Amino acid sequence: MSPARPLLVLGLSFVAACGPGGQIESTPTEHWDAADFEHDLVLEVSPTFEVALQNRSTSRTYPVVIPGDGSEADWREPHVWFTVERRDGNAWKEIAPAPTARCGLFSADWTKDVTELTPGAVVKLRWFPLDRGRFASEGARELRVTAHYAYGKHPRPDAPVALRGVPSYALASAPVVIQAGP
Repeated sequence: MSPARPLLVLGLSFVAACGPGGQIESTPTEHWDAADFEHDLVLEVSPTFEVALQNRSTSRTYPVVIPGDGSEADWREPHVWFTVERRDGNAWKEIAPAPTARCGLFSADWTKDVTELTPGAVVKLRWFPLDRGRFASEGARELRVTAHYAYGKHPRPDAPVALRGVPSYALASAPVVIQAGP
């Protein structure tokens, strides 16, 4: 065997262990289950429609993606939206989402919006648009609003190591009931 062959094998091994920027990447050692995310992460919505994501685990840190431009249109991770229902007698009836017009430009690289949510931590999610005035103009007096966060529809091969193996999961807040009009 010539001395060049072991060197070539060593070089290929180094290249295989490196990421695109030449940095050594580790493989995730954490086992992720959608039920863990859906149990430990809580989506909260205030009466003023501020949305927050809380990690109620006492021991586990979760990688999460913060919503950005395009999340509300389901063009990037995570998909975020509100469902709105109006009271109709004793029942609640969902109000169809308003049609949206978008230019097509959005923050496609959601991988830069990954953060770790440590045990007990809370992060405000600022990209949750809701047009309250629309509902009052439709004659709705009492509304029930629920915030939603769904991860996993737009996987990327270049996702950060922390997200590799993270399953698709969905969260919904407890509904908030508000008065929309007189």
